Amino acid sequence: MSVKQFPCSLEWLSNLQFSDQQLQTINRYRCLMGIDGFAFWQWHQASQNFSIHGELCKLAGYDFDEVQCLTQVNQVRGLFHPDDLERSVAIIRHHAHHNTPIHLSFRLQRKTGGYMWVTTMANSLRDDSGIITDIVGVAFDASALHRTQEALRTAELRLQRIMNACNDGIWEWDVINDRMECSDRVMQHLGFNSYDEIALGAKNALQGWTRRIHAEDYPGFRKAVRKTYEEQSTFDVAYRVADRDGIYRWVRTRAVGGYDELGQLMVISGTNIDITEIKLAQDRMERARDDAESANLSKSKFLSGMSQELRTPMNAILGYAQLFEFDTNLTSQQRTNVREIRKAGEHLIQLIDDVLDLSKIESGNVNLTLEPVNIPDIARDCVALSQPQSSALGISFNTEIDESEDLIALCDRVRLKQVLLNLFSNGIKYNRTAGWVNVKIFVLDEDQVCISVEDNGYGISEAKQAELFQPFNRLGAEKTAIEGSGVGLVITKSLVEMMGGTISVYSQQDIGSCFEIHLPRCESFADDVSLSIDSIIDENKTFSLDLQSPKKILFIEDSAANARLMSKLFHHINNLALEVADEPLLGVYKARTEKPDVLLLDLAENESDTLEVIKILNSDSDTKSIPKLAFVNGASRAQEQKLAELGIVSLLSKPINIGQLMNALQRVLK
Repeated sequence: MSVKQFPCSLEWLSNLQFSDQQLQTINRYRCLMGIDGFAFWQWHQASQNFSIHGELCKLAGYDFDEVQCLTQVNQVRGLFHPDDLERSVAIIRHHAHHNTPIHLSFRLQRKTGGYMWVTTMANSLRDDSGIITDIVGVAFDASALHRTQEALRTAELRLQRIMNACNDGIWEWDVINDRMECSDRVMQHLGFNSYDEIALGAKNALQGWTRRIHAEDYPGFRKAVRKTYEEQSTFDVAYRVADRDGIYRWVRTRAVGGYDELGQLMVISGTNIDITEIKLAQDRMERARDDAESANLSKSKFLSGMSQELRTPMNAILGYAQLFEFDTNLTSQQRTNVREIRKAGEHLIQLIDDVLDLSKIESGNVNLTLEPVNIPDIARDCVALSQPQSSALGISFNTEIDESEDLIALCDRVRLKQVLLNLFSNGIKYNRTAGWVNVKIFVLDEDQVCISVEDNGYGISEAKQAELFQPFNRLGAEKTAIEGSGVGLVITKSLVEMMGGTISVYSQQDIGSCFEIHLPRCESFADDVSLSIDSIIDENKTFSLDLQSPKKILFIEDSAANARLMSKLFHHINNLALEVADEPLLGVYKARTEKPDVLLLDLAENESDTLEVIKILNSDSDTKSIPKLAFVNGASRAQEQKLAELGIVSLLSKPINIGQLMNALQRVLK
């Protein structure tokens, strides 16, 4: 029977005569020696001779002749990495004295430089006296295994750093064996240093933990555990648990179960989050909100009552003044005096209305309905309403409207009319005889519509312009015969900013003034005023944003009605998936774990909780960069700036404007 040639020099075997069984055994060993990356070695103790056969040395770059020259143990030692040699020798010595297995990994020098990881396992041959005569073993390339182990260690360290940074504790309960394992952070939440401390006096740490749960919260905790058992649902519950000093802290536990093929619960794995500071902050915010609401309610009741008390006698005064004007028994001078009484009364009524408006704005009780509005239509109405006043004073009105563009802005129709009437009235009142007021409406850029109100009146000095929007500051006009309350421009500025716009003034004394209002322009499908969620659903319309790939939106909303409404809308958007979190803390968790492309929040319904959620998300490096959109019921410029600093990239109006929402999503997802 012929003998197959292998890389090792075993030609002499072919000159010997073997039985078939012996040849089969030899061939099996040859097969093993021919495996890539493996080798067999022998170390003779008396002579310190060393021999090695196999493909491992070839993998390290050494050819057959070089391996054949490797005959002494000292030569082999020279191929070990210096940091591994001492440890390897120690393992072999321990084997010699205690007959323990030889199993070690070391770095073997390559012929071309550098090292490769090798693992070897060996045993010894001993004589009748127990003295080692030879050590024989197998070695194999462990480079890939070492890389895998290093990657695993790196991942474990990364996970540990992340867990330490986010202050979350992780745990796992082996249900079958009733054994609990957890990270140190779980114990540290309650001030314990080790797993054993909390288990003291209890069967295990789980029992020790549950014994510390607040009596009012324990039934809910048990119910959540039972639901996980029976329904295979996610375990999610917030509760109070006593720390080492007996002080209760708030903890939120979220977990999922692992089940066998029969549906039997085998293990529960989860995380604990210390939410004590969040709960305390919520309590503080709720108390502050209640105090503020109580104060605002008292203020509103007072102003409302005061308004009624003032209006009642003023209505009587104005009514009798008008009757006296028709009394033929009065002299001409007396009628003039009565007209002055009526004019003063009307001024006082206007002042009462302005103060009430200002109070509502300051307390945040002004509700706006933002919708696409045709600006020229509103401006023409206001010019017509101002015509009697301008005609009486000889002031001419001119309007210039860019008819080549769609001049549609997102604003409140009624409040915009209030703003324009105030600016028109000021342009008329603070003007010279035979003066003029020019109204221009045009597209400023693709995102804004501009309304310009210019006059050639008395103008405002540069020094006084800084005081222009201060309440009850008439800039010296109170010394003239021109009537006014000093709050009209304050109200105007606040309303414009609440509608998402800006107002600016350019003025020169004795030359005139120009007030410009910039409002957000409606375009794309936002211009379709008839487009509503109901029409989309009824007509089964669908939309697709211009995106490279489908995106996920997380909507944090505790109102079930609003969540259902938004879900219905997103059902008709092809490349967007909506995920809803029905409470703030759940929203934080989903933002951290699911990494949505956009966060959608509702400041219109629950501002304090939503602001707290935003702060928590901004404190986490993983969620800080997620674009955030927010629904609001109007916002002042200061509020917009504050929200922008918190990372809100776009403010959306309530009720929901579909076009505005779609345009905002397109901008942040492009």
